[in-house]
Amino acid sequence: MLLKPSTVVASMVISYSQAKVVYTKYERFLIPAMLVFGFLFDLITFKTLNIRTAFFILGVQASIVAVCIVFLQAFDDGQHTKKYTKWLYYMRAIAPLLLQFSMGALLSAVMIFYLFSGALSVSWPFYIMIAFLMLSNELFRDYYLQPKVQLTVYYLVLFALVALVLPFWIKYINVFVFALAGLLAMALIYVLYRVLRLLVPAISQEEPVLIILIGLSFGGMLGLYLTNIIPPIPLSVRAIGVYHEVTSVRDAYVVTAEVEPWQERLIPGQTMRIVRGAPLFVYSAIFAPSQLQTNIVHIWEWYDEEQREWKTMDTLGFRISGGRDDGFRGFTQKSSLLEGEWRVSVATVRGQVLGRVSFHIEYTDVAVPTVQFES
Repeated sequence: MLLKPSTVVASMVISYSQAKVVYTKYERFLIPAMLVFGFLFDLITFKTLNIRTAFFILGVQASIVAVCIVFLQAFDDGQHTKKYTKWLYYMRAIAPLLLQFSMGALLSAVMIFYLFSGALSVSWPFYIMIAFLMLSNELFRDYYLQPKVQLTVYYLVLFALVALVLPFWIKYINVFVFALAGLLAMALIYVLYRVLRLLVPAISQEEPVLIILIGLSFGGMLGLYLTNIIPPIPLSVRAIGVYHEVTSVRDAYVVTAEVEPWQERLIPGQTMRIVRGAPLFVYSAIFAPSQLQTNIVHIWEWYDEEQREWKTMDTLGFRISGGRDDGFRGFTQKSSLLEGEWRVSVATVRGQVLGRVSFHIEYTDVAVPTVQFES
């Protein structure tokens, strides 16, 4: 039995209406759920995928966000209502979920990659900004529907992602490379804006405000980088630790670690017991893109309890060359250590902190039990 075209259209209208009712009822749960799902997707996949595959996935997600922004703005503008088919209405219902998933995945990717590249104790303002963008994307959903807001948030995400990818291509990392990433992201946003203006001419009224917002975003990101709050992406610390001795044996490092009683393991922080004048070693493994070369320093700091401030006692550097999957390995050592609280930061010569190890030093007159293992 063949159905008449009018019957088919009617059934589609009914099914779409029913789907819209269900979607509207559960929208406040579906959209944040897609945001969380995007975050979990990145958290699981980016720990197992190689860097090129991860970059490809990020490119796909960034493209989906751009397409969804254009589609939603053009659809909601209503100038092409007569050309809409029923399938476009279905796409309109799905597009916000797809946008939330992809935007959540991009924001979480920025959070994950930059967390790998910096110390939380130093770069926390930047991570709070990313977390705020993730939460406000849901809390201020109606505000985020405005083109100038969508494009500004998308610009910040693109800036952070291009700054991650660019050093893999040009084999260099500094403030000029970071600024270039911001300009490239700006060019991508300009192309997207031109497409939007063709489909939604009224959007041109927001151009002056959009230019100001993008300019402020560029200046803000550059300021965070110059003040060392944004970590030196894509460098990242794979391992860091403090030991009684570190020796190089062929292609490996053998470290001598202090044996900690089980009850001390439950207490945060690490205590190193040394004979007065004995040295300590800090070992670190740092990942860098293939062929990228840069200088790394270990900043040894001691906490002065009287003045209640950290004092830099030494800055010891070494050069790294990228390409090792396990990271470029190196160590520094220091003698004549004072008792008390210490921390050693792994940083660039500009002072951008990649990682940090903290420990407490106590003097002892007896040998402490140690264990050796390969790192």
